Amino acid sequence: MDKPIQNLYSFVDSAVRSRKYPESTGRALKAALKLFEAELNEDEKSSIKLFAERLDQIYSSVFAKNQTRFSAGSLATYKSRVIRLVSDYKKYGVDPTKMVSWSPQLVKRVPRKSDESNQPSGSSAEAEASGTNQGLSPPRTLPSGIVVSFPTYMDAHVSFGEFGEELKKLNEKGLKFAGETFDGKEELL
Repeated sequence: MDKPIQNLYSFVDSAVRSRKYPESTGRALKAALKLFEAELNEDEKSSIKLFAERLDQIYSSVFAKNQTRFSAGSLATYKSRVIRLVSDYKKYGVDPTKMVSWSPQLVKRVPRKSDESNQPSGSSAEAEASGTNQGLSPPRTLPSGIVVSFPTYMDAHVSFGEFGEELKKLNEKGLKFAGETFDGKEELL
């Protein structure tokens, strides 16, 4: 007879086959479950409910035994994956009809922008920084109502905590205000 903890593995396989999880997510969930399964006693292996109730204590054991192999952040990620898996199993794995109506939201990851310091010399980043490429990002409206547009070579993720100081810093880096005149020409955004 299969132990209920094995039902979680079967649930992941079924969810991948029915395209509820991408292959990579299925592998990640199984890897997290495998890490936790190594720390389970027989009672926890035979009851998903008991496993879910004791997840924090089990996580403490997993953390203690694996803190030299994995970072704390990685272990926390494994825990969140197991929590997600148990939650999804309770919602959709117990009743096959619920699995059919399940349509999980898939999140697409976009690659991060490479750092300008990693660019080889003579790159387009230098050309943009020197002003030969005047491309601007879409305009943004600050809470005060001021509309700003950043040059595309700048990272546009800027905090405006201290509004005045931030504007001074950004102005030194080439901040342009919508409608402001540069070189005798009005910028229209």
